[in-house]
Amino acid sequence: MARGEHCFVDLYYWRRRPTVIHDHHFQGAFQCLYGMNLDFSFKFKPTEKIGKFHALGDLVLKREKVLKAGDGVEIDYLDKFIHQNHHHGDLTVNLCFRTPEQKGKGLSNYLYSGLKYEKNPPLINKVERLIRSLHFGNVKLGPQDFNIDEKISFLIDTYGVSLQNKPLQKFRKEFHKSLMNEKGLNIDQLIKVHDKKIDELEENYF
Repeated sequence: MARGEHCFVDLYYWRRRPTVIHDHHFQGAFQCLYGMNLDFSFKFKPTEKIGKFHALGDLVLKREKVLKAGDGVEIDYLDKFIHQNHHHGDLTVNLCFRTPEQKGKGLSNYLYSGLKYEKNPPLINKVERLIRSLHFGNVKLGPQDFNIDEKISFLIDTYGVSLQNKPLQKFRKEFHKSLMNEKGLNIDQLIKVHDKKIDELEENYF
């Protein structure tokens, strides 16, 4: 809605959709203008660094807060404020007042199963190019040409895709095998545990 040298004002419309668990590479606050939010705040305790942009750890719930029209929450920088916002009702409107994004930093997403992954733009772009290339069948690189961060990001982004794309499934199989051998890391299982938790929350709260 407004943009200045040192701040932004954003307006978000939500329809019964939870956000991912995430932190922010900016500071500010958001306020519920219409509807209702159920906001979960977390603390992440890392136990193992995996690659440059991924880590495993314990995601601990700090608080649950119901936000109705007029209620607000402060947004702190990166892992000082990790949250998930569930939007209750057919329409929820939130206003966000924030600083610009910190250069060189990306926000991070988290799974209930304990995986943290930073949304690094060059990493995202490379994985997206690979996925598009696999759909068109013109890939010149092999699974061995990708590092551990790229393999994890690829498996996250292609989780649940159609089995009809054989080149894509080949890369998924190779990346899965590589991560299991190198780190004992099963990305699909971590996502399944996360999705099960989301389903339980939806059932209990909504």
